[in-house]
Amino acid sequence: MTLTSGTTGNINLKVTVGSDEVTVNLTGAKTAAEIAQAIAGETFTNYDAAASGATVTFTQKNAAD
Repeated sequence: MTLTSGTTGNINLKVTVGSDEVTVNLTGAKTAAEIAQAIAGETFTNYDAAASGATVTFTQKNAAD
């Protein structure tokens, strides 16, 4: 997912990927890249997440080859 803007205040951001759902608690102003890093730092049961700039890439764990 690519984030196109940041935030200026405190927010709880709900992220759902497949059946996995996490809430990212953000405090204060954040850039899109900082939000992406926060999302990638969360634990998703069925997905690995990696941030590059303002983009978060999700890769399914144990995906069939």
